[in-house]
Amino acid sequence: MANNYASLNEAPDFYGEYGIPHHHVAEPRSSQWNHIEDLDSFFTRVYKYHQMHGFKCIALKEIFALHRFTFIAGITFTMLYAFDYKLLFKPDITSDQKWIFSLLIPFDQVMSILPYFGWFLLLVVTVIFTLIFIRKVQSLFRYWDIKQFYNQALNIDDADLDNLTWHDVQKRLIQVQSDLQMCIHKSDLTELDIYHRILRQINYLVALVNKRILPPRIDVPFLGEVVYWTENLRLNVMFLLFWSPWGPFENPWHLRDEYKRAANRDKMARKLGNQILWLFFVNLLLCPLVFIPQIIFYFFNYFDAVRREPGQFGVRYWHFNEMDHELYSRLTRAYKPATKYMSSFTSPLLEIIAEHLSFICGSILAVFVCLSFVDNEILYWNQVLTMLAVLTGIIGIARSLRSDKTLIWCPEQLLEDVVLHTHYLPGVWQGFAHTSKVRSSFQQLFQYRFAALLEELLSPILVPYLLIRYIYPRRLDLVDFFRNFTVSVVGVGDVCSFAQMDVRKHGNPDWQAERDVESTHETPPEINDQYTQAEDGKVELSLMHFTNTNPNWQPPPEAADFVDNLNKETNHVFFSDDIGGLYGMRSSMDFGTRQEDEEDFSLPQYAADAPSQTAFRRSFGGFRSSILAGGAPRRSMFNQLAEGPDLFSSAQNMRASTMILHNRHAMNVGVFIESVCSHGNIFCTDFRFKLVWMVNAVNMAGDLRKVSDDIKFVEEFELDKSEGLNGLILNELYLPKELLLEILSNLRAQDVMKCSLVCKTWFNLTRSTALWKSIYFKQEQRKKVPNLPWYVFYCHLSSDYFRNVIKNGNGELLFKHWEILRNQGDKFGVEKVPTGSDPLPADIPEFHGQTSCFVTSYEYCIKYQKFDVSSKPLLSYIIQKYRPILYASEWYTGRFDCSCIYELSLACLPPCEKSDPKKLLKHKRYQKSVSGTAGLDHTHWEKKELFYETYPDDLATIAFIHQGKDQQFWKGRYGSKMAGGVLKFVFESIQPSPDDLSTEEL
Repeated sequence: MANNYASLNEAPDFYGEYGIPHHHVAEPRSSQWNHIEDLDSFFTRVYKYHQMHGFKCIALKEIFALHRFTFIAGITFTMLYAFDYKLLFKPDITSDQKWIFSLLIPFDQVMSILPYFGWFLLLVVTVIFTLIFIRKVQSLFRYWDIKQFYNQALNIDDADLDNLTWHDVQKRLIQVQSDLQMCIHKSDLTELDIYHRILRQINYLVALVNKRILPPRIDVPFLGEVVYWTENLRLNVMFLLFWSPWGPFENPWHLRDEYKRAANRDKMARKLGNQILWLFFVNLLLCPLVFIPQIIFYFFNYFDAVRREPGQFGVRYWHFNEMDHELYSRLTRAYKPATKYMSSFTSPLLEIIAEHLSFICGSILAVFVCLSFVDNEILYWNQVLTMLAVLTGIIGIARSLRSDKTLIWCPEQLLEDVVLHTHYLPGVWQGFAHTSKVRSSFQQLFQYRFAALLEELLSPILVPYLLIRYIYPRRLDLVDFFRNFTVSVVGVGDVCSFAQMDVRKHGNPDWQAERDVESTHETPPEINDQYTQAEDGKVELSLMHFTNTNPNWQPPPEAADFVDNLNKETNHVFFSDDIGGLYGMRSSMDFGTRQEDEEDFSLPQYAADAPSQTAFRRSFGGFRSSILAGGAPRRSMFNQLAEGPDLFSSAQNMRASTMILHNRHAMNVGVFIESVCSHGNIFCTDFRFKLVWMVNAVNMAGDLRKVSDDIKFVEEFELDKSEGLNGLILNELYLPKELLLEILSNLRAQDVMKCSLVCKTWFNLTRSTALWKSIYFKQEQRKKVPNLPWYVFYCHLSSDYFRNVIKNGNGELLFKHWEILRNQGDKFGVEKVPTGSDPLPADIPEFHGQTSCFVTSYEYCIKYQKFDVSSKPLLSYIIQKYRPILYASEWYTGRFDCSCIYELSLACLPPCEKSDPKKLLKHKRYQKSVSGTAGLDHTHWEKKELFYETYPDDLATIAFIHQGKDQQFWKGRYGSKMAGGVLKFVFESIQPSPDDLSTEEL
């Protein structure tokens, strides 16, 4: 892998939701810039100088920041000691005394009566003001040097700064390296070298979030899990990991050698733990001194801020090697669709209450308005203005809670529009955008500003708790992270290995096509397990984002193969879209506004090379796009000869890449997005019901003719009339291609080929890989279906007996459905997120997207869940007749700092024993067990399984029992953790019997 890497630089803004390109600015030059020791700080100031529009703006901003502090301190001091509250609330105040400045106490009088605490506050404010003043002056001197660098070295005047983008400044930085030799370790700089230095710490932070080490998650009553990441906590984490003289980094560009050696793992963890404890005590002591001034600051600064804003999106949206302006540009484009998505959810109960309150308050307000016309003196009565203000506020809040009846509810499309800009889509969100659970998860990333302000206000109190409760237990994970994911790059120093965007080392195969994995270059394969893989396709998305915004960067061979292959698919998406809606690349800005007579966007210069059929399809689990169609060379819309990335086309390419990558992931992991929409993306419940009925009918009959009464084909001659709406029409509504694929996959291969003559859409679908793959799998499944009576299949399909009868296997409902047999030590507990061990694997079906688990204590904790077979006659008969194998399994793990033991047992009891749960553990005759141990550092989840074939013939009750404890007898819950319990009968073990019951006999 080459050592020259470049960082992500995204298109700024685009018209409307796309914004207009923000142009960023720069300045200075001289021989003093040869061999700059701290290039990280230097390049960061160069970038900020450009973003802050030059020295004058920076100087003015620093002066106003100092003045703001002085003003807040002054007005607070005035309100405490220089305000005559007795005169203000005096009942018989005369008109001469109503002047506001008459309430101020003279300065000499204030100083004469100032208490000792007031003098102390004045001294503290003076010291803080002096420190801030010195810091601002130093900052101005540094930026004056940067101004000289822009003017002299880069030949950029302040007057031209706003006419240049950051890409232009970056290009000149790379050019002057050969003359000035700012970095002496290499002769040439690349874009990635510059971004590695500017974003070195940010890249580590993004990787920590991606690996779920940060940020902390708090369980709040009635709200559930809340992701907590405030500015105060961020500063503490940055100081702990990067800025502290005792931290892991010796200097900004070099990780201490002790942290790189595996033998020092425990020693470094103890050292880091001690620093966390010191930081905890410092925050605890400074809590009162920080809490009160912070309240005052936010009161004056954000008094009117109770609204949503795009800047509140979390750090998880950040790509590796992505500048601030690139991130904010993406999130700004996502702001409108995100607001629409959040607004699409309404509570019918709150809406009814809001409508009633609006009526009551509006009526009272109307009475006051009418009375004021008769005699305006009523407005001067006591509390009348207050009542009017309160009534107006209540009416405004009530109206905001009422939904717009003219809007169409399509949350899937709105969320997809957001994802195309944010590039963040957890697998559990796909197909469930309409659910309140996904909405709640999304709200953690896109919250009201007042919620963010509340978190900031509470941060002085919560940060010490989170340091000791969340950060301290993960000290070993932090040490392992820096050791395993730090590489040294020549001319740059130590950087996060994820930031190199090496898809071969840190990529996820689920986000790559097979041709990407099988590289043509002769390079040794990398060991790529789940630990080294980035989550959520972060490396793949970051690589595409970077190459789209930095077209001059030359990626390594493996990365170049990945980019080239994906760009080919992107070009197919641009040039092959024949509808412009369902598969089209439409803007979220014009979502839902396409007219019937609207012509599709076309590119004449590429018309001859455009494929004749759609090359990209959603298939099953596919991802519907909504971005603007059309590909264009990377040239500025204002200057066709300008070099660098075109901000419009680069954003388009990134949206197409995002769609394709999420589509790959969905198909590779087998996620089926259950979203049924008619043409125009209008959600229709009746339509969905009929489609589900039709698909079920086709699945059972295996023949399209069985439902021909409800289906009509759009013939070839209708293609021009329907403008691309060829395919299948049900009840005058367009049938999505996903369901059409599902229907065709149930036909014989000969019949599928006949269907290709219906129309162009059907022809393209019959040539798709997804269809024939589905046909193949279904034919293979049909060959394995045993010849069993219908009631066996009925029992299999209509119940959970052959899937999983365990309820609440992860503890998401605490101990509901479980019975405690023994609860010693500090008793059983439930952890919303496993503490001291790895999180639950997201790709395991048993966990159903849950994150919680049961945890035991220092003495045995035993509980069980009972399944009553005797109350289910049909199942009892099948068990007696066919004796299917009974299967039980569960996942368990321990902590990194405490060994533990775990045991899973299965008790199959006859009728005579089923009513005695207290003797459950003594029934060794009817019991089968499997055990395991977890030593120190055993933090990964391991599965234990049981197969029970010799259960009693008259089986009446099955008891699923698990138990565990720790082996160091520590107070608290440090024992084994367990989750994902499964109890079922194995359907595949049932074999046909010659004396099967007939239908009549049953």
